[in-house]
Amino acid sequence: MYSAPSSTQSGRTPDPERRFSHRRRIRGTMYIWGSRGITENLHFRAPLILYLRNDLFGEPITIHTEKANGKRATLGTLEAGEYLSIPIQDIRGVSVTCDLESTVSYILSGDPNGLCCMGLEPEHMISGAPSNDF
Repeated sequence: MYSAPSSTQSGRTPDPERRFSHRRRIRGTMYIWGSRGITENLHFRAPLILYLRNDLFGEPITIHTEKANGKRATLGTLEAGEYLSIPIQDIRGVSVTCDLESTVSYILSGDPNGLCCMGLEPEHMISGAPSNDF
């Protein structure tokens, strides 16, 4: 998602590189990137990187990736205060599970020129940001 660096949106904090950081309270299992409704595995020219941090006072969380066919892979568990970087490539989602409750902070980062996927080509990119003339 791109927006002017000075704009603010509920639950999101813009940074100078036009990325958005997120904080989400996790109870049960929730997608933090993607959705069960995505029917294709998304492929990018260069993988996006999802940086996760479990809250310093949080409960353990388990991280999963999911393919479009519904197959889920468990990456492992983060304890309170721990970090993980996950490459986003050829999947439809990343979900987090917490048996109790924890707050997860995360940011999605990557080369803006690598954000082309699902048939979008570089001519739709202007100065590294998507153009509106599709």
